[in-house]
Amino acid sequence: MSHKKLFLKPLRSTNRLMLILVLIVAGLAPDDLLGQSRRFYYQEFPVNIGAGGYITGLALHPTAPGVFYCRTDVGGAYRWDSASERWNQLVVDNGFPDKIGTTEDTGVESIGLDPSNQAVAYMAVFNKVYRSENGGRTFVPISGNFDMQPNHPNRYRVSGERLAVNPNNPNRVLFGSRNEGLWVWQGGNQWVKSNLPHGNADSGVAFVMFGKSNGGQAPAYAGVVGRGFFISNDGGLNWTSAHNGNGTPPEDLETTDVDVASDGTAYFISGRRYGDDGVNGVVWKYRPGAGWGVNGSDWKEILPSFQWQRDFVSVAVDPFNPQRLIVSETGFKIAHFSEDGGTTWRTLSDGWEGPINRSSPKNPWHQLTDSNWFEHGEFKFDRHVPDRLWCAQGQGVWYAPAIGAQLNQQDRLDWVCESDGIEELVSRDIGSAPGIKSPLMVAMDFTAFRIRDPYTYFNERIVNGFLEDGWDVAYSPQNSKDVVLSCEKFGTNTSKFSLDGGESWQIFPSLINGTHPPNLKHGVMAVSQGTGGAIRHIVWAPSDNSPPFFSIDDGQNWSRPLSWPLASSGEPLSTGMWFEHFMVQCLTADPNTPGRFLFYLKDDDGVVVETTDGGRTWTILTRDLPMWSHHATMIGSRFRKKEFWFSSGRGSTDLGLWRSQDGGQTFQRLANVDESVAVAIGPPIPGRGRNLQIIYVLGVVGGKRGVFRSDDDGQTWGMVLDGSPLGLLDQSFVLGADQNIPGRVYIGLGGTGFAMAEPINLWKLAAETVVEQSLTAVNRQLEPFLIPFSKEANDK
Repeated sequence: MSHKKLFLKPLRSTNRLMLILVLIVAGLAPDDLLGQSRRFYYQEFPVNIGAGGYITGLALHPTAPGVFYCRTDVGGAYRWDSASERWNQLVVDNGFPDKIGTTEDTGVESIGLDPSNQAVAYMAVFNKVYRSENGGRTFVPISGNFDMQPNHPNRYRVSGERLAVNPNNPNRVLFGSRNEGLWVWQGGNQWVKSNLPHGNADSGVAFVMFGKSNGGQAPAYAGVVGRGFFISNDGGLNWTSAHNGNGTPPEDLETTDVDVASDGTAYFISGRRYGDDGVNGVVWKYRPGAGWGVNGSDWKEILPSFQWQRDFVSVAVDPFNPQRLIVSETGFKIAHFSEDGGTTWRTLSDGWEGPINRSSPKNPWHQLTDSNWFEHGEFKFDRHVPDRLWCAQGQGVWYAPAIGAQLNQQDRLDWVCESDGIEELVSRDIGSAPGIKSPLMVAMDFTAFRIRDPYTYFNERIVNGFLEDGWDVAYSPQNSKDVVLSCEKFGTNTSKFSLDGGESWQIFPSLINGTHPPNLKHGVMAVSQGTGGAIRHIVWAPSDNSPPFFSIDDGQNWSRPLSWPLASSGEPLSTGMWFEHFMVQCLTADPNTPGRFLFYLKDDDGVVVETTDGGRTWTILTRDLPMWSHHATMIGSRFRKKEFWFSSGRGSTDLGLWRSQDGGQTFQRLANVDESVAVAIGPPIPGRGRNLQIIYVLGVVGGKRGVFRSDDDGQTWGMVLDGSPLGLLDQSFVLGADQNIPGRVYIGLGGTGFAMAEPINLWKLAAETVVEQSLTAVNRQLEPFLIPFSKEANDK
């Protein structure tokens, strides 16, 4: 599916000409419109980084080659476009008409495909099941609400699919929920509840899948967490325990996945939890009885836990060979491969013995990241290309080609990235500084990226080799080459600084020499030019409500303030940053005064404090501002002395945008901004008169939600983007103005990466249109006399 906002192409010639003619007829030059209209002329694009988030599942159509879908934990779902060789986002406003105008978490619980009709697909998202009859272009909801938790808990976001379409009756669809049991849809708007038990809270039905038909109704299998395996022979309405017959497994198992071979044999993955995190995994082989080569149903434990804590995640059976299967463990550090239906196994080492071999020519950063870990969801054998294995992984979609030939030469599989079009990153911050051409996009799991060219995938992750959450980035307003970055993952603090604008990085010395304060992590940072003998002033407020630390020697040593203001209670003022994921950007360095920082605190109903000596001493500056909330922002203007802007964020008691023109001593609210989630300041458009800056707001102006721009310090606003960027039904969190390309602005989203908007040069469009149409007319006149046109020859 092509989405007009997501992959916006240049205007067609006729449309360009029509636009220019309309402007001329209206008597308005394009520059006049850019300055005076209620909407600026902008074009939006994705910032092409390429996946990065968690692809939790794959759905491959059994009969239609190249019809693939994938789902994510927080960033929608995609369908593969074979013609363009890229994935197209499906969870967009024109794909879900009932959700237009909303911004919600867009993790997808499950995807189900109709085996008899490649155009029909089902998606569990937004706590409903949706149906598409046009290959995922548009979806309509089927009545009913279910609890869905596509991002929690971790073990069951990557279990087998919870949606299944009956191959014998495509109008019967099964959905296994986490807390409401399994339900059956038989057309219309009604769901009928089956007798399948609910299972453990928040895990419930881990998977449901139809098996192979043997001359009649295909059996359906379900795994219920804590209750074991079940089978239905009437299409999913009535279920009986499959724990009977020879070698039956215990019932109190944590079930995670199933796959069914072409000979009817089902392979189940299960585990038994111990302690807080341990899981003893076992793979079971189930033969469904008479007609399938056995007198009665029987079970066999074919892959026991070789050591403690073997946590099996996925099983896949080769559709071309029912005896060939692969079972993976968490992180894919170990996989087990069988060519004889599980009688004997060959262990593939993909993480313990050495790095996983990856190839990613289209997205180079992938093959350099976390090379001994392959956090994955489902494995699927390609149903149409023999010997190809697909994997839903934490950095997109990958495949292993010619696995037979590979395993004849080595005890591992080499992987190829196929993730063009997938942008599934959780944004945290955006950094841009004058003179630094590559802005930084900060994200969960993958630290930050240097954006060399937002239109291509050849952008670079700033570190290689391991997972790392980026939290906050800040440039020095006096020296753009000085940058600080807060980073941590899995309890390991790797926060760092750069002295060359983000090209190279050093971890703070205190983290290396063991003197780093244990609670100094997450939170917000700011850096300023040094004064009084300091190299630089770095201020870092951690996410534990405590006063900030400061450093004057590039992070070799950190100190608490010598003085810190008291609240009305008599206790030291708390910052309000009590939780690492509570994202605010309320600490800022004064662009025009080295060593001065402003910090807005959520205490005593809101207090702005300042330091003029690099963080040693702090005093209360003002109480003019309201209580801030998630994503609140305070920034200083490098274009206007003593000017600061404050955005109160999402969900605060008093929404809006405030401005100070006296260094932060007083703030005035802008009455024409209804809500401000984030604010950014960028350089002026050349030739725009005396205006020295552009103010951008992410929020609500005039009752409309989107991104807005003001060229007159907030007196009037024009719309840049209407609603959510790129038509995505996702929450916009972060805003950043490019400091080197006037008019360009970046937006960070909650699960779908980063977007970019930049002005359309209408005069350039007009010139291109005239030239293009003139050349076309000339070519038509000369065509009978010319040799056939060759683009290659023309390029030479």
